[in-house]
Amino acid sequence: MGRGDSMILLLSILLTLVHPAVPDFHAWATGRTLRMDFNHGGNAHQERVMVSGFRREGAWAGSRTQLVSPLDSGVCRVTVRDAKSRAILYRRGYATIFDEWKTTAPARLTFREFHESVRFPEPRGAIEIELDRRDATNAYASFFKTTFDPGQARVDDRPLTEGTVRCVFRNGEPSRKVDLVLVGDGYANDDLPAFRDHVLRLTEALFAVEPYRSRRRDFNVWAVEVASPRTGIDDRLRPKRPRRNNVFGSKAGTFGLARYVLAFNNLALREAAARAPCDVTVVLLNTKRYGGGGIYNLYSTCAAASDSAAYLLIHEFGHNFAALADEYYTSRVAYQNVNPPGVEPWEANITALHDKEQLKWRDLVTPDTVLPTPWNQERFDFVSNRYQATRQNLRAAGRPEAELAELAARHAREVDTLFANAPHQNVVGAFSGAGYRAKGLYRPALDCIMFSRRAKTFCPVCARAISQVIDSYAK
Repeated sequence: MGRGDSMILLLSILLTLVHPAVPDFHAWATGRTLRMDFNHGGNAHQERVMVSGFRREGAWAGSRTQLVSPLDSGVCRVTVRDAKSRAILYRRGYATIFDEWKTTAPARLTFREFHESVRFPEPRGAIEIELDRRDATNAYASFFKTTFDPGQARVDDRPLTEGTVRCVFRNGEPSRKVDLVLVGDGYANDDLPAFRDHVLRLTEALFAVEPYRSRRRDFNVWAVEVASPRTGIDDRLRPKRPRRNNVFGSKAGTFGLARYVLAFNNLALREAAARAPCDVTVVLLNTKRYGGGGIYNLYSTCAAASDSAAYLLIHEFGHNFAALADEYYTSRVAYQNVNPPGVEPWEANITALHDKEQLKWRDLVTPDTVLPTPWNQERFDFVSNRYQATRQNLRAAGRPEAELAELAARHAREVDTLFANAPHQNVVGAFSGAGYRAKGLYRPALDCIMFSRRAKTFCPVCARAISQVIDSYAK
């Protein structure tokens, strides 16, 4: 064996250690989807996980070749191993409502429980299932393990009957496409025509923006119609209003933020989404009131009747689909110590910039770009803080959505003027202010859909991250 052959062999061994070979999909998987449902409860100091059951869904819609995700994204991850050989069969990152909840002030004293699910290919033989989470240094630590043996475990195999499935567009076999499923909450029977209109309008809005526009053929889009008992969604901050008890339990005012809307009936949502091939889920909310939310590999929500519906859909889908971080920092949030000083965030689009030479998007930065990249942050902070205070006062006074929308439009025009002559507005750099912190964290561009409502495009770093996620499903 020559020296060149030895180097190739050594390189192959190293690559195998870093990315161990995954057994052939058809050798270990039935082709169906298995869902593990569980209750995840606790507070800032402790937690517990209790499995509530296993559910057999339809055909596995995810990639059958990229079963161990090449992306190191998510606060948590699920790993499936062969029970005998311990070979990793499947691994993918995700995030949870619980992990957001435990960073809030009430979680220091209050115990709260959430229903959660993880989905993976149904195995032919016994497997081990492990859930782990990043610690303060971004190292993974296990917080739950269990086993599943198809010869012994009880699996719910009832037909999936929740909702009516409509194909918005289809470009190929689900296993080689990203299958996006849209469901609606707060749409009574008489509102379902409006749901169909919202689906079409917002789907077109999403695929009008790069990189989705160029990658449209890598997607299938489905809509699942499920009627809610009443029109609209509930609001935790307005408890005197009559309860709607929507089918997916969507509530505005999550964690005390008027704009934050999450769906809390996880079981109903999973049953509905499973009616179609599903990789990623979006919940359209039948409300004009500005709001939404997005949690990686869980779902995103969007106030579909809002004047800002298109922005909300695209921004929140960035969290849900590509694990992009919020780049803004002047809006109030309920989280505490989400990005502690001294730790490099795991998200692709924000950085602590501990080492300029190791900047994760360094390859997109031109040699003449200054790091950190200067911008008129002081003036922007003044303008934005004034807007946020005015908006909060209008919201507290119960002013109509149209008035808040006009305020947002005026603010956007003011920021347009501020950014119009910025010297670095079209470059990739490291701009101070990101991830809910004015100092100590940096974003790649002056503006981006993940930074402000005025932006019409993703910055190159976010666009690349989205494309990499699409590749993980479609290649």
